[in-house]
Amino acid sequence: MTIFRSQGPPFVPPRDDMTLPQFILDDVGAERTRPVRPTHIPCLIDSETGKTVYLEELRARSHALARSMKARYRIGVGNV
Repeated sequence: MTIFRSQGPPFVPPRDDMTLPQFILDDVGAERTRPVRPTHIPCLIDSETGKTVYLEELRARSHALARSMKARYRIGVGNV
């Protein structure tokens, strides 16, 4: 049986206190867990329209949604 080995650096798991949005969107601890994403490469591409969304837009929209939900529904620490 053939064994395949990664050419990349050893896997370092993310911190236990990190949420999924923090892991994907924020740069906190990113140097340990994932490579830096070039800014010219889109995160999302709509297969029908070809519209692209880059990391900065994804971050901005995600944070805006979180802020508006927090304000509208008064979501705070311990509510979820």
